Amino acid sequence: MTPSDIAAIIALYNQRRRMKCGARTRKGTPCKMWPEPGKRRCRLHGGLSTGPKTTEGIERIRAAQKRRGAKHHEEHDRGH
Repeated sequence: MTPSDIAAIIALYNQRRRMKCGARTRKGTPCKMWPEPGKRRCRLHGGLSTGPKTTEGIERIRAAQKRRGAKHHEEHDRGH
């Protein structure tokens, strides 16, 4: 076995160890695509997203997160 064969085996092993996207499809099954490099989701499930860049966009996201958090706390307090 040559060093290049060993390198190929190691590369294949590392590729198989990588996590898949982790998002759920509309059918409820796990996404089978590979995530974008350095990300945890594939390009179809937000791996290419860079997030909001404008001040308005950042404020809109902040407000949505606040509403979501308030809704979560409200449901949690009711025992759901």
